Amino acid sequence: MEDNASNHPSLCRMGCGFFGSAATEDMCSKCFRDYQRRKTQQQQQQSSPLGPRRSSEAYVGAVGTSEVHATPLSDLPGPAPSTEDSPPKTPKKNRCFVCRKKVGLTGFECRCGDLFCGLHRYVDQHNCSFDYKALGREELEKKHPKVVAAKIQKL
Repeated sequence: MEDNASNHPSLCRMGCGFFGSAATEDMCSKCFRDYQRRKTQQQQQQSSPLGPRRSSEAYVGAVGTSEVHATPLSDLPGPAPSTEDSPPKTPKKNRCFVCRKKVGLTGFECRCGDLFCGLHRYVDQHNCSFDYKALGREELEKKHPKVVAAKIQKL
């Protein structure tokens, strides 16, 4: 009877919800691996003459070992976690700015930055705030620079 009870798996000692075994000190494989890692980390900290190492360095494995070590998520490259300073991304609205009609792929984006339907795509139909006259003047100035000849000195 006792052999049957000892072979029966029990829940992990760490409380993660998985089953543990006597070979892993009544812990599941993941908790046992973490336990072993913490244990070796503590031994390294006590034996190192330079003092304790950072906790993120303990997860990085040495070259030439056959064990696979995990790196913490904070050390992985990738997008930085969102902060309060950055505005949340909102999907682009596919509606006409004037009549709120759904435009889908046929919407016209004006230089003022808004999206319009086929009826309101023209400048006079949606009271565009973009200054086309100033844009035209700037383009003309860039294309046709003012040429000034050197003055002739009178004798």
